[in-house]
Amino acid sequence: MYLYNLLELLQIMGQFGVAVLGALLCFVFSFHNVLAIENEKLRSQDFDYGDALGKAILFFEGQRSGKLLASQRVKWRGDSALSDGKPDNVNLVGGYYDAGDNIKFGWPMAFTVSLLSWAAIEYRTEISSANQLGYLR
Repeated sequence: MYLYNLLELLQIMGQFGVAVLGALLCFVFSFHNVLAIENEKLRSQDFDYGDALGKAILFFEGQRSGKLLASQRVKWRGDSALSDGKPDNVNLVGGYYDAGDNIKFGWPMAFTVSLLSWAAIEYRTEISSANQLGYLR
């Protein structure tokens, strides 16, 4: 297998190839500059991270299964799956649904709840300042 160097490619492509290559390089570098400008605009904007945190916690609150607290903020949700496992004399009430459907997977739920709990311990001050700590309890 033989790899061409840039000079050999330019000789093979001729003047038309040089023009195409030049146009391609101009496009690539100008597109890169546009992306850099857009990224700078994004960095200069203010984001409401407290609102994003609140929405993320609200999502998990909406995934709860079992007997829900009266303070549940997702008002369209009610108690669910209160008799899970009863036919086999196993208590499967509670936990969280996975991916917005009616299935509960143990490992993803355990990982998620552990991570949320760890975040509440490590970032207690930050979560509290966003008025979200009470929703993680």
